[in-house]
Amino acid sequence: MRGSNPPTTESGGAHGRPQYLIALGGIAVGLMIATVIWLTKPLVTEDKHESYQTKSAEVITSAEIKKTNDKIARLNQSMEMLTETISNMDAKFKRILVIADSKTDVENKNANTLQELSTDPAVKSSVFDEESSGKSRADNAEHETQQAFTPTHVVNARINLRPSMSLDTTPIAILDIGTKVEYISETDGWYYVNTRPHGKGWCSSDYLSSLQPAIQEAP
Repeated sequence: MRGSNPPTTESGGAHGRPQYLIALGGIAVGLMIATVIWLTKPLVTEDKHESYQTKSAEVITSAEIKKTNDKIARLNQSMEMLTETISNMDAKFKRILVIADSKTDVENKNANTLQELSTDPAVKSSVFDEESSGKSRADNAEHETQQAFTPTHVVNARINLRPSMSLDTTPIAILDIGTKVEYISETDGWYYVNTRPHGKGWCSSDYLSSLQPAIQEAP
């Protein structure tokens, strides 16, 4: 027993070294995992941020596309309305041109007819005879009127010359103050008179004064 050597630490060290190495290996693996997580975490966060931005951009782009499509639709509608308005205006303009052409044709035909009539000796002679006879009749009537007209009264207020003894009739003319008339007859306060410019008619006797001075008896 005395001759036996005590146990050395070498044997114990040989048994403890593998455990120490295992511990070191575990620590190294843990550090490696932590390093990998630390390095990849920003990448994952950045990927998520980029994905959110992409989705936001897609939403914004869709909204803008919808607005653009709405504007295009309104523009197309406005173009259709403008085209319809232009078409209606063109149709009206064509109708106006047709009416103007028809009127021009009628005027040209009338002018040609008048020209033909004016160059026809028979027509010219007939027109001249009618004008001459009409002028002669007018001159004779005026002459007869001037000769037959003998003023007897003068108008002292502006009155109406009527075709009958009624205030409901339309006046022939208005006789101004100072107009001279010729008395013909009297009925119920109405004078039937002759006027040089307007012919014969009825007017109230209250507004006529006799041109013949009243005869005063000697005292």
